[in-house]
Amino acid sequence: AIGGLVVGILAWWIPEVWGNGYDGVREVLAATVVPAVLLPLLIAKIVATSASLGSGGSGGVLTPALLIGAAAGAVFGLGAETVLPALHVAPVFFVLAGMTAAIASTTFAPITAMIMVFEMCQNYGAVMPLAVVTVTATWVARSLRRDSIYTESLRRRGVDFDVAFEQMALASLRAEDL
Repeated sequence: AIGGLVVGILAWWIPEVWGNGYDGVREVLAATVVPAVLLPLLIAKIVATSASLGSGGSGGVLTPALLIGAAAGAVFGLGAETVLPALHVAPVFFVLAGMTAAIASTTFAPITAMIMVFEMCQNYGAVMPLAVVTVTATWVARSLRRDSIYTESLRRRGVDFDVAFEQMALASLRAEDL
């Protein structure tokens, strides 16, 4: 109930926080979100996702991570455009980079992140920059923590990923099962 209340209050303030995030991602990609709303959207989506999942609510992290990455990329892109106007890079490329970095760093699935975002933009010129962002984000995330957002919850349940797959299968077998 507390998680739902937090999400409800945030969604009343910033409607893009509500739901999985696809609508918000679409709006950020289309640059229809007012720049002054991007940073509050970023913070609100992080808080809403954390409140929802932390209170036991159902939901995933993939599309919220896309929205968080899109908002962070847009904030960074607008800042870069302001500080370095001669850069001449469209802010949408920073949005795509932010989405790729968010997915790659939370899931530890860099190829999935890159292909998913490439499928959204269909721009072959974005492949190499997305690859650099993906590798960098994955490397930084793996340097900072051991598990992805998915394997962390499994490790808490006692699944040990440090042993080989075959060892895990054999360790889970009991004589009566055979």
